[in-house]
This record gives sequence, structure tokens and C-alpha cells, in this order.
Amino acid sequence: MDAVKVTGAAVVLPTVDGREAYHYKGAVLPADGFTERGLEHALELGLIEEVDLEVVEDVEATVMYDQGQVDDLVEAAVDAKIAEIEQARVDAEKVKSEADKKTAAAKAAASKQS
Repeated sequence: MDAVKVTGAAVVLPTVDGREAYHYKGAVLPADGFTERGLEHALELGLIEEVDLEVVEDVEATVMYDQGQVDDLVEAAVDAKIAEIEQARVDAEKVKSEADKKTAAAKAAASKQS
């Protein structure tokens, strides 16, 4: 048995190193990491099924961007984040300035009343 697929909602399989591993429906797992007894028990209960692993031939990777394009995209993202942070700083300074003006006006009004 090369691999198993979890067919039940979940299965707990004992590992060869003495632990328990929890896996959920649809997971495909190499069988060599689990005890034979645990696999047989889960098979009998219908929680897993044997599957053959498909051998995938080497496939040439598709390159979407060259390194120069990646560098440009990263630089643009960093520049955009810097601009966003700078705008947030400017906005915060405006709010603080308005609050300072209101505080000064309230203090002046309070001192006139005393």
C-alpha cells in the first residue's frame, strides 16, 4: 500500500513513531508513516481507501515574470505602502492640530469665565 485517501469525515491514525495523526476527508497520505494495524483498522471501518500515487514527470516551470519585473512590482508595492503610511501620518497630524485648536479654544473660554 503506497498511499491512502481519507474517505470518512476524519480519521485518527497511529504513526510509526508512536503518535496519533488527525486527518480530514480528502487528504491523501503516504502509507509508510502509519502502523499497518492502524491502516487495516481504518480500512475496515471505511475511513480510508487505498490509492495509487501518480508519478508526475518533470514539467518545465512556467515563468510568469522575469526577475526585473518582479523587482519592479516589489518596488511599486513598497512605494505604494510608503505613500499610504505618509498619508496616514498627514491625516493624523491634521486631526491632532484640530484637536489642539479646540483644546486651546476651550482653555481660553474657561479662563475668561474664571
